[in-house]
Amino acid sequence: MFHNPIGAFRRKADLYLCELLLELYSNKRNLREKRFFHQDHLLQAEIFPTNARSTATGSAYSLSRLSSGLLPFVLLPVLKSAGAGPMFGLVAFAGTH
Repeated sequence: MFHNPIGAFRRKADLYLCELLLELYSNKRNLREKRFFHQDHLLQAEIFPTNARSTATGSAYSLSRLSSGLLPFVLLPVLKSAGAGPMFGLVAFAGTH
């Protein structure tokens, strides 16, 4: 069977062009999102009164400290009985919910 090196080069060039267009589109989209959503994050803190903000921040910090202290007691038995894969799966599942 005859191999056409020019056709292979064209297909490869087409792939590179598609890659380049996808990269340019992704970068444009990311820049647009960062420009618009950054403004929302600046104003989010001003939506709630200071007392509510400070209470929520303190509660979230306390809960994170408590959970990071208790997490080894939950994860070490899983690591010992099931192995590293299920333990990391549990951490990934908890991180997505």
